[in-house]
Amino acid sequence: MKILFLDIDGVMVLGKVRGNGLHGHDPFDKRCVNALNQIIERTECDIVITSTWKHFFDQIQMEEIFTWNCVRKLPIGFTQDYPNDPKSSPNGQIEMNRGREILRWLKDRDGTGISSWCAVDDLDLSCVLDRFVKCTDVNRGLAYKEVPEKVISFLNHVH
Repeated sequence: MKILFLDIDGVMVLGKVRGNGLHGHDPFDKRCVNALNQIIERTECDIVITSTWKHFFDQIQMEEIFTWNCVRKLPIGFTQDYPNDPKSSPNGQIEMNRGREILRWLKDRDGTGISSWCAVDDLDLSCVLDRFVKCTDVNRGLAYKEVPEKVISFLNHVH
């Protein structure tokens, strides 16, 4: 099993489009949907949502959003929130917590046949994760240059 940990804002939703989608969500950029569908087709990965959207939509709503946006595969779940450490500084806290959420999700499923994984986000999760691709262009997100190829490379390389 291959897992793609997917953020939404800055990765699938770009710019200042607001609330024109199903359930009042921001629609996914069509170029990003095409890039995600290419990743799914070439890796057969499953999707786990890491985005803050997990606080606003339940599993069924998220599946409906993915269907409405023409994504070829529905997410299988969400990472759980990582509790804030009161001793740590706020700088980089979101990135650290998101990375820890992913690592905890993987640890909780150790031995379940996960052969590879990759996280894609517009935040820099490299402080915690080694299988991470950053979306550096907020106007192109997942569709930017070599981002899809990097994700595909991580997912198709068995670790």
